[in-house]
This record gives sequence, C-alpha cells and structure tokens, in this order.
Amino acid sequence: MTLYIRQVYSGPNTNQAVVVPGSSNPEGFGIIAVSDWPILDGPGPDAKVVGLAQGLHSKTSRTEFSWYTSMNLFFKEER
Repeated sequence: MTLYIRQVYSGPNTNQAVVVPGSSNPEGFGIIAVSDWPILDGPGPDAKVVGLAQGLHSKTSRTEFSWYTSMNLFFKEER
C-alpha cells in the first residue's frame, strides 16, 4: 500500500502554519509549525482522502536542514 500526504504551505488552501517564527538565523532555527495534512490514496488531484496527518514541526539545527516532527495519523473507515 502506498499513501500520499498533501502539504500546501501557501495560498488559499494552506494546511500548515508557522506559529513561532524562530530566530533571525538564515537557516530559520527555532521555527515551530503545525500541520493538518490530508492522507491520500493516490498522487493526483482526484485522489481520495483516507485520513489526516496532524502534527508539530520544529527546526532543530542552526547549520543543517534538520526538523523534529511529531504527528498523529487518523484514518477514516468507509462503511
């Protein structure tokens, strides 16, 4: 089984937000963001939402591309 998460970081359908902007460091150290991403059964625009990935992300390095992510995955049951 392959599932997909759709992340939309800007525009009218944004599904994540920076809640703490972080330091003035060019790498964005300290940024904290929250997300509410749909989990999809396919990669295309007609893919069906089968769940949600909701969580918290934090930029944890001043020099590297390093993020800490904690998520809850909720799956929908069809009846």
